[in-house]
Amino acid sequence: MFFEIKVIPTEVPRGERWDIRYVRDEYGVINFLQLSSRYGSLVYGLRPEGYPSWVFAEQGGGGVIILPYVIPVSGEILVGLIKEKRANMGEEPAWCGIGGFLNPNETHREAQVREFVEETGFLEAVQSEELPGLPINADRAFYVADPQKGEGVHAYCIRILDGELEANGDCFKLRDSVLRPGFEKVNEVRFFPWRKAVQITADGLALAALAKLKVAVG
Repeated sequence: MFFEIKVIPTEVPRGERWDIRYVRDEYGVINFLQLSSRYGSLVYGLRPEGYPSWVFAEQGGGGVIILPYVIPVSGEILVGLIKEKRANMGEEPAWCGIGGFLNPNETHREAQVREFVEETGFLEAVQSEELPGLPINADRAFYVADPQKGEGVHAYCIRILDGELEANGDCFKLRDSVLRPGFEKVNEVRFFPWRKAVQITADGLALAALAKLKVAVG
């Protein structure tokens, strides 16, 4: 079934205020539309290339993607992905990279610390490194993000020690001893050989970050 956005019920809290601008031609047809909030601006109009389109400029210029990884004694790099329900990626849960958008007034580094702790439940202080190269434009036809200005999705990696994982079928998972007590999302984070990770994820951000990771750590 096609992905559907529904009307938000009145009782659902939002706390969001929108500024709406539009321009109609003499026939009443809208030929420019801008929806703006503290999270960014969605605009429909004529692109510089000469054709009509939508573009989105996200607050802070993008988000973050985080790849936890392990370098085992023997074998290829293991990369951590999270399996979660993403309704706009189909009916079945999908393997994705860990990450998300920035909250208002949040830096990229603050966002990656928050997202990693929320998604993995990893106990230790987050010692991450930003992967080299330009920030990622999630969709060059839709997102407005100038990588030369630091805008876009920043990719981070976090090295996990080999002993902090345990086998789980055809993959690996974090041991309970390195997780926050009572953390319930642990069963959705799994580590795969990087070649398999490339094959099982349709997440373009995860794939771009994985390429950066391979360049950085070999």
